[in-house]
Amino acid sequence: MEIKGLDSLPQFRIDSIESNGKDYMIIGSFNHVSGIRNDTGWLYNIASWKDSGSVTIISLKDISSKSVKLSLYDSEYISIFQPGKAFPYIDGYWQPMDVAIILDELSTWNKVHFKPTDAEYFRLNGAIGWQETGKKLPVGAQFMELKKDGWDHEHCRLCWENISLQTQPFGYRNNDNIWVCESCYTKYVLTHNLDFLY
Repeated sequence: MEIKGLDSLPQFRIDSIESNGKDYMIIGSFNHVSGIRNDTGWLYNIASWKDSGSVTIISLKDISSKSVKLSLYDSEYISIFQPGKAFPYIDGYWQPMDVAIILDELSTWNKVHFKPTDAEYFRLNGAIGWQETGKKLPVGAQFMELKKDGWDHEHCRLCWENISLQTQPFGYRNNDNIWVCESCYTKYVLTHNLDFLY
């Protein structure tokens, strides 16, 4: 299996930036377009993934051209995205954090046997939601009931597979309480492989 890192992602090289004073248009080109499926995505900031910029490709049919236009949503990051720089592009299905947790060589992952915990049910804007106990309710939510063992599964962050007593009782969890299944841990976390992005 080929290990794919940041250098395998499409790299967007910025040629220029246009602004009307409020919105920013980043103009540049991709070195390749493999893995680009949607018109929304992220320019991944290697120095700080939290400062990655959410962008929209103005025209997907033009992504192979020498002049691709991206609309930048987070204008507070415009100082990071300057002409002459290149940034890995992450398809909008994923989040910058998904890449960061796989690339983080210092993160500690522990194999954990999943056990159901109690869940708090609440009502918010006419909808019913639930969460593990011990967390602060969302703003405006009204507590309804505590359900014993109501938090009965987790999802793998990458493939969304259930981790539960009924499906696969073991998974891996990091210090931020992010879970991955055993398969994704072996394929991606251990090897720091970004192949799941494709």
